[in-house]
Formats: sequence, C-alpha cells, structure tokens
Amino acid sequence: MQVFTLETLVALARERSPYYRKLYRDLPRSGWRLRDLPIIDLEDFWAVNDFNGSQVYTDTVFDGLIGSTTGTTGSPKVIPYTREEWRTTIELVGRMFWMSGVIKPGQRVANLATAVRLYTSHLFVHDALQVSPIRCLELAMSSNTTVDFIADAFDMFRPEAAIGMVVPLLNIGTEIAGRSKTPDYVSRLLCGGEIISDDQLAYFGRVYPNARICGSVYATHEAGILGLWDESCGPQEMRVYDECALLEIVDASGNPIEEEGQPGTVIATSLTKSLMPAIRYPTGDRGVWAGPPGPGRKFRLLGRAQPRLYDIGGQTIDVDDLGLTLSGSIPEILVLSVQLVQETREGAEVVTMRISHAPRTTGASADVRAVEERVRMRVPAFAAMERSGAVSRFKIELASPMIEVSGGLGKLQRVIDRRGRA
Repeated sequence: MQVFTLETLVALARERSPYYRKLYRDLPRSGWRLRDLPIIDLEDFWAVNDFNGSQVYTDTVFDGLIGSTTGTTGSPKVIPYTREEWRTTIELVGRMFWMSGVIKPGQRVANLATAVRLYTSHLFVHDALQVSPIRCLELAMSSNTTVDFIADAFDMFRPEAAIGMVVPLLNIGTEIAGRSKTPDYVSRLLCGGEIISDDQLAYFGRVYPNARICGSVYATHEAGILGLWDESCGPQEMRVYDECALLEIVDASGNPIEEEGQPGTVIATSLTKSLMPAIRYPTGDRGVWAGPPGPGRKFRLLGRAQPRLYDIGGQTIDVDDLGLTLSGSIPEILVLSVQLVQETREGAEVVTMRISHAPRTTGASADVRAVEERVRMRVPAFAAMERSGAVSRFKIELASPMIEVSGGLGKLQRVIDRRGRA
C-alpha cells in the first residue's frame, strides 16, 4: 500500500512536476505548514493538464488505468491512476467497508454504481468489494441497465445492501412498489453523488421500509478517497479518512475554518496520489465541520461550492438548489426531483417546471394550481419572469415518481432547452 507524508509529496511534486515547481517557487524547503501551501487554482491547473502534454504529472503514464469526471459541471477531465495508486485506493475502501460495519459478512450487495464512458465508479466499488476483508456476494449490475431488469434481479437475489446514486435507487424503489412488492430485505442503502433532500429521505423510507440510508465513501476522481461513513454519521455526514487524506474547510479568503457549523469550501490533499498530485485541491463541494477537532473528524456536505446558475426567462436560477428549496414546502406532495424545460410555442417562451413527486400521505392527491402557487411563493423568480414579459407562461407539470435521467450517469438533467426545435 502506497501512502505518502505531506512533506514527501510536496518534495516529489516540486521536483518532477513543472506546474508544482512553478507554484512552489517561493516556498521554503522546510518549516512550512499545510496552510502555507497555495490552494490550487482550478483554471490554471487544468489549462496545463492535458493528458498528452501535462505539466502537472510527475512521471510518464505507463500502467494503471484512465478515468474521467462525469462532466456534469463542465468538460470531463481525464484522471490517470498508476497501478499502485489504484490498488491502494481500492484496498483502503475495502477496509473501510469492514471497519465501518456498513456491509456485514455474507450479505448480498447490489453494485449499482455508474458504468459509462471512462467513469470508473462501478469498477471502483467492484474492486473494493472484492479485496475487502468482508466476504460478501456482489451483484455487479450497475445503474446503466434498465430499471425493470434491476427490479427483477432484486426479486430474485434479495440483496441486503445496495450501493449507488440517489436517483437510480429512488427509481428502483418506485419500480418495485409499482409491482405491489416491498424490498423489506434491503437493510442498507449506500448513497453517493448528490445531497439527499428531506422529501427524498421520506420517500426512501416508504419504498425501502427497513433500510438505513448510509453514505459510502467521500471521494473525487482528482483527489481520491477523502472521507468514510460510520454508524455515528447521518446521511450527509462523513469522517475524514486521515490515513489517506488531509481535509480542510476554508472561508472565502482561503483561511481554514476550525469551528463547527461554519460553512465553507472543501479543500483536499491526497496522500495516495503521486502521478497527478492533488495538494490543497478544491473538491467543488461546500461543507461544515459536524464534530470537534481530532482523528476522523466528522463533517457534513452541503452541496456544490459553485452553483450551476442558468439564465431562464431573464432570471438567474440555481438549478441544483431547486429540489432542496422546495423539499418540505408543499404539504400535499413529496418533491423527488425538479427539472426545468424551456420551449418556444407560437413565438413565445414557455418555462415548465416538471416535478417528479409522490403523495405525502397514501391516497392523497395534489392540485396543480395549488402546487404552482406554493412554488411561486417559494421561488419568486418564476413569477418575476412572467411580470417582466421574458416568458409568456410559467407552469407546473406533476410527473410520476419515476425520475428521468440522462447520459447514463444516474443524474437528473436539470435543464432541458427545447427552444428552436421544430
């Protein structure tokens, strides 16, 4: 297993990486602390980090594997791992499954992580399960197959645990419920990739009545493993995986935050990655300390650090935050997802908010006009669109609980622009 000290990584990076050599040109050889190192400017970092001519890499890429980010917040970024880096990563995650108790010996585990393009999520979970000290039986399906196939497999194999993204796990529960069946054999759902709203948590409890909602690991392609979940953590909480990462939460000026409850940007330093070092690398997430300083400090993720802002009808909308904003605000329904559709009808722009939902109580029904009124109160920007004349109509569409995803990534396409289509 290959784990470095911070001092060794910095020395290696400034010796072999042209990017880090320039970045650390004013850094003394000794006597510095982590907070003395500059936080990576992502634009500068990726401007010189093309796979075929990287100024960041410390060596030639000749073994291991190539992965990439999903590209949901920009262009996909290529991330190489050496064979030893990958082996270390999966061994640490496999050990986490054992240490945290999140998976029990002999359990059947549905691996529903994403397997598409160069996205290595499914391979990551598969390899970690296979090297884990916990002996379990993996159902290596991925979320990229059809929901009805996965529901059939659940019915046949009755997995006690499932690992995947929030939306596919919600959809599988919806499919099984639609068959008038209950997956009461599922005791753990290891969710990752997105913040879970209160309404989604309530729906999880309905369609998986015996399942505890757990985290799995907090990791990024760029920085590797950063956090792990244990029994003391809530659904959005993790503990810093001290053995392989240094984690900071910093304020807008880049100063580390030590106090509990004060939100900031999550900054990661990987102690396992030396080919493409990630030293004080912004993960793109916001977080807050949820426990006192010490080993394995607990933290909670709050969502993306940089909101995805869209200009819709002349109003700036944070599309990632809509579901969380509306969660719990509409008494009649559970809001499972929110999607905005822009269209042109008879020369005028129409914006439709498609809400995948379920009744908040069994048998209840929702009136679209009442829901629309609550949405307008909760998100005033939509009423402002109509008042300004930028759109001719803002309307609500109440969709089934089955959430429509795109691109095979298991994530909701939050904005669909159909303007200009015939």
